[in-house]
Formats: sequence, C-alpha cells, structure tokens
Amino acid sequence: MVETRVSLFLSVDILATFIAFAFVALRVGYRQAKNALTLSDYMICCAMITSLIHMVLDIIICAKFGYARHQNDLPPDLKGSYKTMIVFWLIQIFTKFPLMFSKLSLGLVYRDLLSTVDIPVVRFCRIANYITMVIVVGFFTAATFVGIFACQPIHKSWYSKEPGHCVDTQIMFNYVTSSINILTSLALIAIPLPILLRTQNKRIEIKQLTALVMLGLVDTAVSIIRLWMISGFYNVKKDFTYNAIPTHLVIVTEFNITIIAASLVVMRPCFQAIFNRVFTDSPYNSNNRSRQTHNQYSRSGYIMSDNGPTKKRISSEAASDDFPHTGIQKTVDIELSSRNISTEDILQPRDRF
Repeated sequence: MVETRVSLFLSVDILATFIAFAFVALRVGYRQAKNALTLSDYMICCAMITSLIHMVLDIIICAKFGYARHQNDLPPDLKGSYKTMIVFWLIQIFTKFPLMFSKLSLGLVYRDLLSTVDIPVVRFCRIANYITMVIVVGFFTAATFVGIFACQPIHKSWYSKEPGHCVDTQIMFNYVTSSINILTSLALIAIPLPILLRTQNKRIEIKQLTALVMLGLVDTAVSIIRLWMISGFYNVKKDFTYNAIPTHLVIVTEFNITIIAASLVVMRPCFQAIFNRVFTDSPYNSNNRSRQTHNQYSRSGYIMSDNGPTKKRISSEAASDDFPHTGIQKTVDIELSSRNISTEDILQPRDRF
C-alpha cells in the first residue's frame, strides 16, 4: 500500500482554515450589523482571504501534483516535475500575507485602545505599537519579494536545472522569518498590558487579556516549533514532497492561530449577543443584568429646588415625606455606577481612514 500524508495534510489544513474563517465571519458580520467596521476589520478580511487562497493552492498541489506523497511513488511525469515546484512557489508567496495582515489588524486595534489614555507609559506603548506595525509591514513585504525573486531568472525557482543562482530561502531566510514572527508576537502580547491593567472593569478586561496572552503564547510556541523544525530541512530535500508536510502544517496552523487571536480581541460583544439569544433567562444575560441594574437604581434620584442649584440625593419613596411637592422642578433618575471605558467602547467606527 502506498504511504501518503494527503489525508493528514488536507484535514488539518482545511480544518484550521475554516475555524479561522468562522471567527472572522462572526467578527465582521457582527460589527457590520452594528455599523462598527474599522480598518482593522478590513485587514483581518485580507488575512482570511490570503489564508483561503493558501488552502486552495494546498488542495491543488495535493490533488494534481503529488504533494504529500513519496517522490518514488509519483508517476513518471511528476517525479521532479516543475509543475509541483511552481505551485509550491505560489504557496510560499501566500504564506507571509496572513501573518502580516492579521498582525497589522491587531496593531490597528491597539492604536485605538492606546489613544484613550495619555500617560508616559501608554505613550511609550503607543510608539512601540507603531514601530511594531512598521516592522511587520516592512519585513513581511520584503520577505514576500525575496520569496518571489529568490532565483535569477525567476523561473529557476521551478526549473532547478536552469542556469542561474538562487538565495537559500529554505534555511537561513526561514530562520530570520521565524525569529521576527516570534519577536512581533511577543511585542503584540506586551503592548496593551499597561492600559488593560489600569481599567476599573477588571472582570471583563482580565478575561480579554487572558485570552489574548494565551493565544499569543500558543502562536509564539508554534513559531518556535517551526524554527526548530527548519534545522532539519536539508534532510527534507531528499524526499521533499513527503518530508515537507510537517513543517508545512505548522506554518498553516501558525498563521490561522494568529488570525483567530487577532479576531478574538474585539469579539466579546459578539459572543455576548449570541449568549443573550441562546440563554434568554440566564443571570449572565446582559439584557437581564441591565434590567436588574435599572430596577435597582431607578428609585434613587436628584432633587432640584427653585431656591438654588443645591442638590440632595433622596429616594423617590421618601420624596413626599421629606420635601413638599411645591418648589420641585424635576426629578432625574440616574444609574449610580461608573467605570472606565472598555475596549468595546473604544473600538467604535471612526473616520480614521
């Protein structure tokens, strides 16, 4: 029986891509319904589109060009065929875009988050965020061009026997790519910490912060695993179509986790809305909590008299006993609760582009 990794490769590839697609679809659909789309949402859409293109190319290279099979088991027309290598060349181009767009999306979310506070440590984080975005865009754009023009002439990338020369992108350049990806992931974990840890609404923000840190650490761990796997890439070349599959799967997992992490940062209202629809009677339903809060505080108010601007806070039941009705201009019910602005309040649509 012929040994292949086709089923493993395609199942993991398709599953990871569609999980990421589900998160992006929920995020964008909800925010569009709320008229809250921002530039960060368009960036995550670009990341998802390039991830889907990557998946389609993976399916094509497996179905038509012998990928995920041993070289010796391939039909004669595919052994060492340029057809396999030209599709793989295209795949390498679309490997960088999902990482670049998803990290840029997260940086744009942070831009709005960090614009709400003006203290020295947040100013430093704001500068660090812009520097990180410049590094992400600059490096991954350069990496894409290096992948495209690694060989001179370009078609030597798939015609290995063609006269010319190629940059060794498989080893040294991939080390650099993995290292930059790890460093930018760690930076994107650290940048929002000062402002999130200063909010009064700890229950919401700590949950959001924990999810971000955990997914960021998973993304970093996957990048470290890929960096370790590259060290054995020379052996991969001995049976490239079969031995390259584990590294390829780690790359696919890496950029789809990054897309998910960049989406989850702004998806708490979406999940809350879904929860509210499914569990209408739950005490954790935000509609029920808001009604309870309104009922609790609607009895209290401020009384203003004709005699001056002095205000006294009293209960509405006691109003008729302590104060005569004459001289009262109005009673204003208020909700006696306050909190700092949350990230959901910050990330409202703005004319920023």
